[in-house]
Amino acid sequence: MSLKLLPNLLSVSRIILVFPIILLFVYEKEELSFLIFVVASITDYLDGYFARKFNVESSTGALLDILGDKIMVTMLLVWFTFFTSNILVLISTMIILFREISVIILRLHLVANDNFNLNQVKSDFLGKTKTTLQFISIAFLFFIPLVSNFYASLIFLFLLFCSFISCLSLFKYFFNWYLREQI
Repeated sequence: MSLKLLPNLLSVSRIILVFPIILLFVYEKEELSFLIFVVASITDYLDGYFARKFNVESSTGALLDILGDKIMVTMLLVWFTFFTSNILVLISTMIILFREISVIILRLHLVANDNFNLNQVKSDFLGKTKTTLQFISIAFLFFIPLVSNFYASLIFLFLLFCSFISCLSLFKYFFNWYLREQI
């Protein structure tokens, strides 16, 4: 395997690993499901690290990274919405899905623009923080079957907090785009 392909393969692995994560959880293998999720989450850091280390950053890689994150987060949140039947999980999932779809549409607009620049689709610090918090909140959701109602409520509230951070990230993203359009 060429080292140039490694970052893109890591991004794609996040998408592929969603299926065993959910299946293992369904068959009450929460710990193994959680472990695979942690490995998949770590690939989000590793794909960028290796792309920079081997100097193979590309617009394709950046888009695959974004796609891997979005698919993993949204599929797992939708799954946990059905699994928990909790209104806070539903609200959080709806907010996060709205944010992700909005950013995808804006990024598609930027890509369609003749002045496309790879830096326009890269995440900033708030976007990276949002993704990290989403991964952490999803990781906590794996323990819902194992914890008391009190701790489950705290997990649901943390997910709601993450959806608030997602909204902040969306507003910042739109604000930055609006400022670029005005120049």
